[in-house]
Amino acid sequence: MFKKSFQRVAYPVAYLDEESIKTLATQHNLLRYVNPTSRIYINSKRRCFDDKPLQGGDKQLVEIVYEALPELAIDVEKGIVKTSFAIYLPENDQLLYVDTATKAFIIEASGKNVYPLVSEGKVVSEHEKIFYVVTNKFEVRVIRAEVRGIVVYIGDALDSETSKMILIIVGEDNVITVSRCH
Repeated sequence: MFKKSFQRVAYPVAYLDEESIKTLATQHNLLRYVNPTSRIYINSKRRCFDDKPLQGGDKQLVEIVYEALPELAIDVEKGIVKTSFAIYLPENDQLLYVDTATKAFIIEASGKNVYPLVSEGKVVSEHEKIFYVVTNKFEVRVIRAEVRGIVVYIGDALDSETSKMILIIVGEDNVITVSRCH
């Protein structure tokens, strides 16, 4: 049953707005990115979510492959969220919801090995360490946040031959934390 697997997940899960999935389906081959059987429903007024339809629910999101989120939801050149998305955080059973047209700061780190020092949901300040990078010469470099905000995504770049990670920060006022409905 879906609910059991939803609760047992140990890693963040990405969701896109269902309407956006339909629009993006014409632009991308989304069948390889979308899990149409895994959905979440959000009631914005109560700021809660569940994996079954909610009375008064106003948003329905569909699970996508986590690492595909930057490509599908962010206009990388403009640094703008092009479709609303949510990241499920299993450690505290919450969602981070980000709406369309929100400014997103994208930070890439690449090298022989890349180690994130923060996790999704963490508030970072400007100049805070967010990655350690080990170079091909085995030197350790530090990547710092360029802005203050909430880390909404950390993942491997799918199209990279070297170790490369992408981190997305969104301003605190633009992230809505949503708890499970009771």
